[in-house]
Amino acid sequence: MMRNQSGIKNLRHIKSEDYFKISPVIKSWWGGRDLSHLLPKVFFQHFQNTSYVIECEGEIVGFLIGFYSQTDETEAYIHFVGVHPEFRRKQIGKELYETFFEKAKKQGRKKVCCVTSPVNQTSIAFHTKMGFKIVPGDRKCDGVHVFNEYDGPGEDRVLFEKDFHNDLDQNDGMMMKNGQKAKFRHYVESDFPYIQALNEQEGWMNLVKMDDQTKKAWQHSQVKLVAVSEGNVVGYVRGLTDGNISLYICELIIDRNYRGQGIAGKLLSYAHSLYPSTRMELLGSSSSHSYYEQLNFRPFYGFRKTIDE
Repeated sequence: MMRNQSGIKNLRHIKSEDYFKISPVIKSWWGGRDLSHLLPKVFFQHFQNTSYVIECEGEIVGFLIGFYSQTDETEAYIHFVGVHPEFRRKQIGKELYETFFEKAKKQGRKKVCCVTSPVNQTSIAFHTKMGFKIVPGDRKCDGVHVFNEYDGPGEDRVLFEKDFHNDLDQNDGMMMKNGQKAKFRHYVESDFPYIQALNEQEGWMNLVKMDDQTKKAWQHSQVKLVAVSEGNVVGYVRGLTDGNISLYICELIIDRNYRGQGIAGKLLSYAHSLYPSTRMELLGSSSSHSYYEQLNFRPFYGFRKTIDE
């Protein structure tokens, strides 16, 4: 019977009782392949905070089982995903994945991993479209890297990884008020001369004079993003973080010819999105405090000293 695909859809965390709804339909959803042994009830009992279902008129039409790695605190893993055959190509899978991505980012996870069978070309295409990269395996099957007997004899697998840091490098950028486009990406070493040119333009001569130290500071910083327009670096943000509580912005600067275009706000937003569980802190001046207050920063009292002071 054809379901009403235009009904109101509801996304929620998975519940223990959902096992009795999902397990019986796995075989039919997978075209006769009985994969229910891959999804025991324990997943429905102990991974509810990281697993989701989408319902349409009270019926489950999609689900995702995921969890956070207990071995590597930077990784998350998607174990099993299914979408009702009549609801495919309706963005159900995409919504489930993006929900898991956002939750994983907020928990400080930097990467999501998953696997699929080499024969599942639909799954391979979907994961590639969602920004996953195929991990080089020990052989190729139909041009796709595969890990031989990854899950045991005869159980070859394609491994996927999605690094959230790479999402920034794939962004479409923003159209500025001046009609030009600005893109945002991670710093590379060849950007350093442009960084120093911006520092000199701003009159931050200590950074310019201490060229080696400034370069090392960039090498050892966790947050280092640049804004590029027409091939030129027109702004940057550099910061330090513990990854969980504090994110300190060391420097933020925009080329004088590109100010008032929204670049600074975008850089700060991208920086914070990399470590969403942190609080962002920075030092402002008498001329910049009103700008940061517009971005919902709260003023607080701070101190600074050098080793010789």
